[in-house]
Amino acid sequence: MAFRSIGTLADLRALNDVLASDHRVTQIVPLTHGNAWSVYFRDPELNGVEVFIDTPWHVRQPQPWKYVGSLNAGARNSTRRES
Repeated sequence: MAFRSIGTLADLRALNDVLASDHRVTQIVPLTHGNAWSVYFRDPELNGVEVFIDTPWHVRQPQPWKYVGSLNAGARNSTRRES
């Protein structure tokens, strides 16, 4: 299940922090596709969920890049391509 957020990257970072603090939420994966920032996770009933916000860029797909580190506000927004 996917949800497009009208929020900001700061909002997505805050969601990531809330999810990480809930022991019932598992498999939290912040990911960027270039054209969107996403957080994927399993909810307490093990449903796969994605929350994403669009970026201003058009990027040819597929482009799955996993965030290095986290979405914490103090972290750099560097990415690494997963092979």
